[in-house]
Amino acid sequence: MDEKIYNSVKHGLKVQHIFVQTMGEEIGMDRTVELYAKTLEKMGKAQGRILRQNSLIKKFDAHTAAALVRATYKSLGISIKMQEESTRSVLFTCTRCPNYTAAHELGIDDKAIESWCRVSNIKFMDTMVKQLNPDLSVRLVKFRTAPEDFCGEEIVEMIDLGLDAFAATTLMVP
Repeated sequence: MDEKIYNSVKHGLKVQHIFVQTMGEEIGMDRTVELYAKTLEKMGKAQGRILRQNSLIKKFDAHTAAALVRATYKSLGISIKMQEESTRSVLFTCTRCPNYTAAHELGIDDKAIESWCRVSNIKFMDTMVKQLNPDLSVRLVKFRTAPEDFCGEEIVEMIDLGLDAFAATTLMVP
């Protein structure tokens, strides 16, 4: 079943990539990317609200949010492996991604795929986890350099250390 999901999502993403390229030719790629990022942000908000409303968990930390991220990625045919987990951060690798494969098969270069990933998948997931806990953030920490490589992503709790902590840190710099 996972292979069917992966191939279905990959096919849909190929159509999406071609649509984006066509829109870019018509209205400019910057405007196209801006509109797409806005769309993914709205989708992430909606998905996050639904997940929060249907969950028995009242306070999400990075570890509990990771379970929902894992399920969301699985539903999109994306294979991830958890590397490090704590309540404040979760580091995972994405080993098989239909978004990357679809773009790669269409001849899109890795730099463009990374940029697109940041405004699509990462934007969606970041906005989604912020609905669970506004202090959480999803970041792309490593982008694959080849199809057989992997991406590294992180769910991290952004802690407000305040000005006092910043001043103390700054004073410690030689």
